[in-house]
Amino acid sequence: MTFNLTDALFRNNYTREQRTAILAPSRHLTFRELRAYVNRATHWLLRHDLKPEERVLLIMEDSPELVASFLAVVQAGGVAVPLNPWLPVDDYHFYFQDSRARLLITDRESEQLPALTEIQILKSSSIWDLSPEDDFFREILTLADDAAFWLYSSGSTGRPKAVVHAQTDLIASCDSYGHEILGILPHDVLFSTAKIFFAYGLGNSLAFPIYFGASVVLDPQRTTPERITEIFRRYRPTIFFSVPSFYSRLLTAPTDLELKSLRLCISAGEHLPVEVFQRWKETTGLEIIDGLGTTEMTHIFISNRQGACKAGSSGRKVPGYDTRITNDLGSRLPPYEIGNLMVSGDSAALYYWHNREKTREIFQGRWVLTGDKYYVDDEGYYYFSGRADDLFKVGGAWVVPRDVENALLTHKAVREAAVVGIRGENGLVKAHAYVVLKDGHSSEGMDLRLSQHLKSSQLQGYMIPRAFHFVGELPRTFTGKVQRFKLREQI
Repeated sequence: MTFNLTDALFRNNYTREQRTAILAPSRHLTFRELRAYVNRATHWLLRHDLKPEERVLLIMEDSPELVASFLAVVQAGGVAVPLNPWLPVDDYHFYFQDSRARLLITDRESEQLPALTEIQILKSSSIWDLSPEDDFFREILTLADDAAFWLYSSGSTGRPKAVVHAQTDLIASCDSYGHEILGILPHDVLFSTAKIFFAYGLGNSLAFPIYFGASVVLDPQRTTPERITEIFRRYRPTIFFSVPSFYSRLLTAPTDLELKSLRLCISAGEHLPVEVFQRWKETTGLEIIDGLGTTEMTHIFISNRQGACKAGSSGRKVPGYDTRITNDLGSRLPPYEIGNLMVSGDSAALYYWHNREKTREIFQGRWVLTGDKYYVDDEGYYYFSGRADDLFKVGGAWVVPRDVENALLTHKAVREAAVVGIRGENGLVKAHAYVVLKDGHSSEGMDLRLSQHLKSSQLQGYMIPRAFHFVGELPRTFTGKVQRFKLREQI
């Protein structure tokens, strides 16, 4: 079946050509202007001899140039590979070698990149100088199962993997989560602290607004509470996408957020603590709609709903997806039993690039193994219990880090916490807590106070951390996930 992602995203916008598609500090674009620049960039890439399913690396901050470049690569039959634009220079060597790309589109100067001998560098700013004669484009033949884009996994457990996605995957996410859960309308203004180079941000800032004819705010800068305040005041977004750690920062930041325009607050990327959900609702009057998505599934496939959020849960399965919780032998488990979460849906990736062993482990027929431990209640709400490699045993009993972290967050001095299992010299595993304190609180004597606080909660004795480590921040990926393996390496 012939299918092209770029054409499918623009298909609904012929009656909205004069509406604003992109709001950015550098320029604003209507849908008609964006489509014209995408067509020009497509001709530009073909003149550089882009071949079908050839990878094109994109190293750019979130911008109109990034959106136009991504869509042009896909429209021309290539494979768009957006990369984190803030990586140290030496880190790019891995991506250049792994992808075997010949073309790179970037907003960086050549001296800011590693020495490149086989990659041709194209400046993203050249898009605005391309000829208007190329505004119209003859459709390139692409198939539904052709690769359209790669997303590198966040690297929360080690070296990133290239997740290969087909032409139809983003559209499946639009039709399921974007339509059924968010109900995005043309008058909406979307803003995401998650950037386009990873799955959550790609849907929020590129696919959803174009597909539904809404506007999107693209901010090239790294996100801070002060920057959020400025964006909310200037652009008045109606749908806000972020991650739990950033909602927590906003609650403690000395900023005056203007939230009257908001109708939805969305969270994903990591587990949303009950404490953060409750404090945000008490402070703003808005629920945080938490959900679960993975790079392998393109976007969110389990989600809470507005007005039907259960604090501490990831919500219920999104229409269009099937989910199940199994034991290690693959048998389905009943409600309230913790097991392996598996998901099936049309947005699932094709495979991992050059990683047959991991592909066979994760992609099991129509099912995808998420690597998350979950249980489901009798109303169909799913509850996160940790990554499969995050859980550990103390004295023969399982410790779920999330339970200890949630209890720590109820202490008035704790801003963030992460719990890991550390094997001591005697070979026994004990819980260690890494804690970020709120401003104005000292670590002196805090380990004893936190231990007493946990003992007064519902936690069992074996779950109480044997050591507390007070840090200025937790190590995170650029997508916001705590890198627990780095915490374990610090002991």
